[in-house]
Amino acid sequence: MKLPETLLKSVAFLGSTTTDEAGSADHRMEGTGFFVALPARHGLNAHVYFVTALHVIETLKALPEPFWIRVNTKSGSSVAVPVEAWIVPEVAQGEHIDLAVIPIQLLPDWDVVAVDFAMLLTEDMIRVNSVGLGDEVSIVGVFSTLPGSKRNTPMVRTGNVALFPEDKLHITGKGRCEVYLIEARSLGGLSGSPVFVAETRTVDIQGGFAKVTGPLHLLGMATLHWEIDPAKRNNVLIEPLEEGKGINIGIAIVVPARRIADLLMEPELVAGRAEKDDRWPGPTVVIND
Repeated sequence: MKLPETLLKSVAFLGSTTTDEAGSADHRMEGTGFFVALPARHGLNAHVYFVTALHVIETLKALPEPFWIRVNTKSGSSVAVPVEAWIVPEVAQGEHIDLAVIPIQLLPDWDVVAVDFAMLLTEDMIRVNSVGLGDEVSIVGVFSTLPGSKRNTPMVRTGNVALFPEDKLHITGKGRCEVYLIEARSLGGLSGSPVFVAETRTVDIQGGFAKVTGPLHLLGMATLHWEIDPAKRNNVLIEPLEEGKGINIGIAIVVPARRIADLLMEPELVAGRAEKDDRWPGPTVVIND
């Protein structure tokens, strides 16, 4: 499935810069994030947020150097944007949502196209089988070995929806998580990446059936790949380990889009958008005598 270029422009990479004794700078990418836009009250502006995985932010905060989002510019280069005030979901004890967002103002020279909030997959779409098991997914994120020297060059990895679990998944060291599972070749650096899914529709053709691809949706955000203890690889019951603690079995873990929507609808963020709407100018009304 070829993705529209606009969706490739929805991502940016997170990283930090270290300087060696000789003064040479080393830019290291730790993960991916993406922009999501909600419409403003008057339709003349949009409220934009940058979404990523909480564990990526925790990793970067533990480093001695400040971290940033690297954003592509229309001039063919990129800029490092410092970020600090992240917002995370409130969860009950023993629960975990690997998600963090931050409001961000897109500048005119940024080569960015935000994902429309309306693209977020809803449970109703899943219930009526607009999206189901086996549908093709695409993950857009950083390939840490080749992130791009001057600007972000995102990689696309593909797979399929494997399972919409009815129960929460317990991840060692994290807690119980509400997730989707996809079969995909996930790598480190893809944490925080948007995962897009295409509807597959069945049409009746001369007494037979054919599958056609429908609209794209944001399935959710890639968070971890399922790793297991090699010594237990043949066990019937295998609990996923924290990333980097086992072997990758080819199943990636996705935070559902509805959890992103829930966080963006938190009262604190809704109030912040209302305040901005009050400050932003509305449409000009011309009254003819």
